[in-house]
Amino acid sequence: MYVHLLIKEVPVWNEMFVGTNFILVGLFAHNFPALGFEWGRTFTGLESKNVELDCLHRGKPMCCSAITPRSKRELRATHNPHCLESITYRQSRYEIEQFEKVDELMRMNDLGQRKFALLDFIVSDEQIKKAKIWLAQVRTLMTKPGESGSLHDAKDYLSEFMHTRKCPGKKEEIWVEHIEPLSIHIRHPFAFETLDDFKHILKHDFSFKNAYKALNISHVGLINNDHILLSPGHRRLGKKYMFDAGTSSFTSSLFWFVCGFGQMGINFDQIFGWEMTLLEPNSFWDEVPPAYKPLYHFYNVPVSGNSSHDNSPLKMIKQIATTHDFVAFKLDVDTPGVELPIAFEILSDRHLNSFIDEFFFEFHFQDEFLAPPGEWNKLASYGNFSMTRKGIMNFFLDLRKTGVRAHYWP
Repeated sequence: MYVHLLIKEVPVWNEMFVGTNFILVGLFAHNFPALGFEWGRTFTGLESKNVELDCLHRGKPMCCSAITPRSKRELRATHNPHCLESITYRQSRYEIEQFEKVDELMRMNDLGQRKFALLDFIVSDEQIKKAKIWLAQVRTLMTKPGESGSLHDAKDYLSEFMHTRKCPGKKEEIWVEHIEPLSIHIRHPFAFETLDDFKHILKHDFSFKNAYKALNISHVGLINNDHILLSPGHRRLGKKYMFDAGTSSFTSSLFWFVCGFGQMGINFDQIFGWEMTLLEPNSFWDEVPPAYKPLYHFYNVPVSGNSSHDNSPLKMIKQIATTHDFVAFKLDVDTPGVELPIAFEILSDRHLNSFIDEFFFEFHFQDEFLAPPGEWNKLASYGNFSMTRKGIMNFFLDLRKTGVRAHYWP
């Protein structure tokens, strides 16, 4: 029991020394296992059918590409420093419709009225039909990359990044990369069914399970990310990096990034992960497939929201990557005092966001249906930013307009 108390009573509890404190506790736990110390639990429950997990690693589904050791040398296109590149974001008709609807809802001052108007909208026959169409398009492009030409009405539903590359002495290159639309759901459109299980924090007594059953919609868990369309890798130059803030174990969610991006033709050269919960080292590394053990840098410490701090993912990104490399960054540590400074620095600092190609963020807000967790529930605004459904949608739209492929996570 002494070790358990030590965790709570470490006298210096700040970002500067938190890593040292955790190491100290870990040493005590290793030497005195009978004193009641317990390692932290890992996150589980992520669902996805769009990423093929065709092998097993220690009894758990995994893509074969993550298990097979990779060649030491891979042919890689190099960036020409004299080339000029630009990216323009175009909203689909469906996405524009979603923003028009959230504007209409926010004009309703009565929360109850707004909640049921939103409810009527997302479970309407028309919206269910449209959601099924773009989810099917995302699945096609995730499982068969490069087949966008077969999607005749993709522009109506999937939004686009228009890329232009001009290199001296060469013909100008122009290509389009699709991305899932920013929808009013701020998650998978059919993931609300599981909300029925959160009776202690729900703000309504409506049954999504009954509604989806009547609409003949198959079960989709709350933590399902089959709405996300990753970047195709055929034109990605330079090295490939994955930064995961709030990673938990490899099989919590990192496997999805490794396998999903690999499926799209992007194989990471290095992975950097941070996790505040103290994890047992042997079990942690047993879950990491052999192909990625030499490439994975894991820090069992909290991330810092201060970009000048050594435990800042943003500082690490700027130290390691160049603007010509491919960088994917997931932020999910469930602490507004850490997440919000990071997220808004990415949005406001054009030099910083030029390093980041793909960004995944679980942005909690004042939801009409579900009370946000912990400290988030007390947060109505951040500076001039409103923590509403409309505010979150605008944040992701503004970030996409800078050229970053920003996604709702999970």
